[in-house]
This record gives sequence, C-alpha cells and structure tokens, in this order.
Amino acid sequence: EKHVLRPVAWSAGLVWVFFAIGPGAVIGNDLFGAPNGGTAAWRLGLPPIWAWQLAWWALGVLMIWFLAYKMELSTAPSRTVEFHAARGEAPPLVRGTLAGQWQPWFWTASMGAALLVVIHWMFG
Repeated sequence: EKHVLRPVAWSAGLVWVFFAIGPGAVIGNDLFGAPNGGTAAWRLGLPPIWAWQLAWWALGVLMIWFLAYKMELSTAPSRTVEFHAARGEAPPLVRGTLAGQWQPWFWTASMGAALLVVIHWMFG
C-alpha cells in the first residue's frame, strides 16, 4: 500500500540532500539578504546561510518523521524473516583464520596516514 508514496519519499530525500547539505545550500546564502551586508542587510537578523540551514534542517526533521511513520521504515516487518544456514564450510576469510590478520595492518596504516596528515598540516 506504500508503493504510491515511494517516488514521493525518494524525491523528498534527494531534494533535501541537494538543498540542505549539497550544492543547493549556496542558494540560501543570497536568498535571505546580502551575506556580507551585516545585520542591517540580513532579513531575519542572522546570517542568511544560517537561516537557510535552519529551515532545511527543520524540514529534515519532518522528512525523517515521514520516512519513519508514513513510509513505515521504523516498524518491524509484518512477515517473518527466514535465515538460511550456510551450506558446507565457510571459506577461510569468514571462518577466522585470515580474517584477523589484516586488521592490525589496516589500523597501523590508518594511524600512520593520519599522523602524516597532522605533521603536514602543522609544518606545511
């Protein structure tokens, strides 16, 4: 019964992402007054981008409500979810023989890269 609302939900989500956190947020910088004009040029008494972001984040709360309650994305499924056991033995990567070997290397490399970024940032 929610199939009719699916395009509305996708459209609302994409429009919100574009205007709230995407490139459409730049539109709000000039919509509510001149950004560099000071408080006299700001129509709402706060920087125009702040007004734009507050409006779109409030719409985001409404969108989350719509997705959670009207589209029923926050409810448990009405039918039973069946789990199927894996056939045969799991491959070594899943079983655990090789799964833990990459993790120390990954974290060491990540911390090393982060350290290099911080050093580059500090010393140019």
